[in-house]
Amino acid sequence: MFLAQYCGNKKQKKSIASLFTVTQKMGETLQDFLSRFNMEASEIADCHPATAIETFKLAMIQGTKFHTSLVKYSLPDMQTLNARAQIYIWLEENIAHRAQHVTLVTVENKPREKIPTLKIQKSQRSSMPVTQAPEKRQRVEEGFTPLQTTLARLFQENKMKFTTPQPIKQPLEQKDKSKHCVHHRDYGHSTNDYRSLRRQVENMIARGELTDYLMTKEHAKPREVYPYKVEGTQVKVIHAIHNRSEDDQESEEVYRFRLRVTHKLRKISSVNAINSGSISIGFGYGDLSRVQLPYEDPLVISLLVANCMIRRVLVDPGSSANIIIKTIFDQLEISSSSVRPTSSPLMGFEGIRVDPLGVIDLSVTAAKRTLKENFVLIEIHLSYNLIMGKDWIHRMRGVPFTLHQVMRCLSSDGKEVINLWGDQVAVKECYMLTQVEAKRTSTQ
Repeated sequence: MFLAQYCGNKKQKKSIASLFTVTQKMGETLQDFLSRFNMEASEIADCHPATAIETFKLAMIQGTKFHTSLVKYSLPDMQTLNARAQIYIWLEENIAHRAQHVTLVTVENKPREKIPTLKIQKSQRSSMPVTQAPEKRQRVEEGFTPLQTTLARLFQENKMKFTTPQPIKQPLEQKDKSKHCVHHRDYGHSTNDYRSLRRQVENMIARGELTDYLMTKEHAKPREVYPYKVEGTQVKVIHAIHNRSEDDQESEEVYRFRLRVTHKLRKISSVNAINSGSISIGFGYGDLSRVQLPYEDPLVISLLVANCMIRRVLVDPGSSANIIIKTIFDQLEISSSSVRPTSSPLMGFEGIRVDPLGVIDLSVTAAKRTLKENFVLIEIHLSYNLIMGKDWIHRMRGVPFTLHQVMRCLSSDGKEVINLWGDQVAVKECYMLTQVEAKRTSTQ
């Protein structure tokens, strides 16, 4: 009877239907909408990623660049969706900042009205209050160090270094909705005009931090690039230009922004998070005792995949995906219902397009550990049964070396080096299959 009386006060578990009540409002930023959606999805038990992603598409404002990207390219989980959304959030903030800058420039360029002035004696000027251009004088008095980038971009690239600000106490109805601060995550002023944040940057510069953002003479004046000189001779510099795929409909602004983010991450990335007790991986001439010389073989190993030992597995650091062919997948005797559809094609050499049958997660056991890897299922003829790409190599903390025909991996605790030796006999089998397939194709 006690349970019957108080069961109405029990907190009810939310179902997937509650996600359909979360919709993006007109004028709401992508950052705010994504936060509301993730908070609601976190309260739902056993929320399937595919269902959450489709619900997110329906809840978005239709026709935006991010919505178009989600419709064109399928995503495996919400973690990937959040990572891609961060790019469009940065773009949204960048566009808002540029629009605000254009507005300020337009206002400042308006012709000033001529105001009749009165002649004032020199003795009277010192006693009069100074009221002209207070903002300009204040910046000069504070003496902020010139930066080569905007304050908003500096904050986005160094969020973890700044302290959490106090919330804005101004009432919501009085806040300027046209100005958004990414530091406060609130409206009322822009990030570039937030003087408290600028003072934090100034203090960090005084401590010797953020030196890469200082305006130097090289940044103030574009420098001319000269050809490299090697022992008194001039070497011609050739800059390669890589064209994007025709299917990539991202705007030029997004493309350039992603390049800048990649360049910045390469500069500020560090290895401080890696366990200092990890041992190093090396190679020596003694390892060549297992190798049949001479040779020009790729690294082909055997792997335990889905409780089946598969031979002729190519370790390819240049591949961005793990690939399994249809004939091998059929022999694994795995239900085809576990294969998820995908709309992302594989682009081979010379831009040859291969449309996959889908993607599937399979367990891969090697070097005393088992990882769940994402495989792309294709139906074409290959000499290799599997291709393991750089994502698996990185997760294994491995170093493949074709000269010594071995891939050396660190154990999960980083205290042991485990060898995955190459199979040169399997490489010869692959060569023979390639020749047979080439002859068969030529006779047809």
